[in-house]
Amino acid sequence: MFSPSNPPKCVSDTTLHGVNTMEGDKQTPARLAKHVRCSPCESRESPPSPERWNIGIRGSKRKNTITEKSITPPVGIERDTDENLDWKEVLDASDFAIEKLAKDLRNTGMEMGPEQARFFVENYYRLQEDRIRYKAQVRELTKQDQPNELLDYFGKSFSDLEKMLQSVLDVYSKSNPVGRWMRSVTGVGPVIAAGFMAHLSLEPDNAEPIQYVGQWWSFAGLNPGVEWEKGQKRPWNTKLKTLCYKLGESFVKVQNNKNDFYGKLFAEQKRRYWEKNLNGEYSDAALKNVIQKNIGKSTAAYAWYSGQVDPAWARERLKVGKFPTDAKGFPKTDAGTPMLPPAHIHARARRWVAKLFLSHLFEVWYVTEKGHKPPEPFVLTMENHNRKIEVPFKDDF
Repeated sequence: MFSPSNPPKCVSDTTLHGVNTMEGDKQTPARLAKHVRCSPCESRESPPSPERWNIGIRGSKRKNTITEKSITPPVGIERDTDENLDWKEVLDASDFAIEKLAKDLRNTGMEMGPEQARFFVENYYRLQEDRIRYKAQVRELTKQDQPNELLDYFGKSFSDLEKMLQSVLDVYSKSNPVGRWMRSVTGVGPVIAAGFMAHLSLEPDNAEPIQYVGQWWSFAGLNPGVEWEKGQKRPWNTKLKTLCYKLGESFVKVQNNKNDFYGKLFAEQKRRYWEKNLNGEYSDAALKNVIQKNIGKSTAAYAWYSGQVDPAWARERLKVGKFPTDAKGFPKTDAGTPMLPPAHIHARARRWVAKLFLSHLFEVWYVTEKGHKPPEPFVLTMENHNRKIEVPFKDDF
């Protein structure tokens, strides 16, 4: 409460944003709101309300509103009032900061360890998802003729940050012979290569040394014999399993590239799986899926699993070089053979090519660190599993 002995301060004697007043006491937005104006200052422009300075003030009706005026400018940009804010200067300063950060990050590519690399790989894919979401919003707003400049700017910023992280992981993935071998493979870029370098090791912490590639397969969730029982700890690394999925899909996309190696093997193996599928060799697996999984009876997958698809139709498509699909309109029959649906066959072939790549990576890694070849995988000692595919591009590392 004001009194003659404690007259109200004039707001014109106060510097905004918490800087000391002429009398030396620091003013907060709440206290400054109680100040009044003296007569000579009444004609001056009123100061911004506390809600304008701090968009997160409790109880503010504008705390969820983001405008150009509510964003604090980067260091180095001065403003006396909100009206003097040059929005272009804010964006230019942000671009400059991003460019400087990119140079600093590239310098750390050679020095960072697996932990940092894992962090960068995870954040790369997170930024990629955010950028896709922002771009989708911009497209929709453009269709509706709505303003989208700020969303578009953030989308481009995420794209720039993606490229920055990619350049860091590019340096990291080329820092040793194992990474350079992976980079020589068509379909393996800096992010996937760095991800494998960060997640895999021949001497993992708190675990026995790796002697067989099968240990990597289990760790990556590619061992069909390992099941995750209810109440137990997940027996594989989910991030590594996701990385193997991305690797397999990358090989699918490059199979027509003249320099491709693994993509063509994926297509060949997929065709073998289809031949077995059409011959009824996967009937038991198909019926098992019907029993154990809650598959809708109106779905195309259920028609394949339950034997409602005519194998002759699927075989004709294979003869003309086309894989059967889940598209509606395929001929049905009541006396068909239970088969795995196209998506299931595709996933099997994708896992197969990912395991093949990991086996080659394991050999390259083992030779690089141990100086000699590793023991043969157990699967190659089994009957009808003696077809070994040698490591490609050995001379490149």
